[in-house]
Amino acid sequence: MPVIMDLPVSSGSITADRNSAVRRSGSIVIQDRRLVKDILSGLLLPFGYEIRVRQGIVYPDRAEELVPLGVFMAYDVSWEESTGQIPTIQLFDRSKMMEDNQSTHTFEFAGHTFVAAMQEILRWHYPGLTIEFGPEIDTGLLIPGGTLYDTGSLLEIVQQMAAAIGGEFYFDAHGVPQVQAAKKLEDYTSDDSVWDVDVGENGILRGANRSISRAGVYNKVTVHGNAGTNDTIQPVYQV
Repeated sequence: MPVIMDLPVSSGSITADRNSAVRRSGSIVIQDRRLVKDILSGLLLPFGYEIRVRQGIVYPDRAEELVPLGVFMAYDVSWEESTGQIPTIQLFDRSKMMEDNQSTHTFEFAGHTFVAAMQEILRWHYPGLTIEFGPEIDTGLLIPGGTLYDTGSLLEIVQQMAAAIGGEFYFDAHGVPQVQAAKKLEDYTSDDSVWDVDVGENGILRGANRSISRAGVYNKVTVHGNAGTNDTIQPVYQV
């Protein structure tokens, strides 16, 4: 997907909650009032555009150390006219579109694999995406005859199918749909990590702070010697 523009984000927060149906959500503040006209003209309207959020450091030479936080749909855009038209964008990951799409008829995939059924439902929303399945998932398991899916959102239906083969359905930080085995925290190893925070020469810089202060800056220095005896002044030495 082509990048239309980089957004000047001044603040925001992203939450990744495993217990939430829509795993990733958040909001960002765009510190550029000129973008309000782009919103009104359609560029940032919450209808079709996606926002890829990354966090990290951009060096003066434009080198970057950035960590992906997710690919989000702009769900709600708001600003206060009286305080300068600084827009705030409410974000949800790609599964939000599937959650908003409530089932209007009965689905029957008897004889199909769970994998094929989930992929077919996903293509209704994202025809260019393919679900990635973890090695523990039985991708050949068939949906039993007489199994019907007729209630809830399409996200709920896909998550039910994923649970039936021992997995969890979600979109990862790169916006890729995943079905991975449900694990407890103690089951994870270093091979499962999505980001290693290393130290040393090749480590990851997680933050940086720069400041300029006038404290301790002088345009002259006055030296007073101590009073001596017989109205003399003790010498002042430079060392």
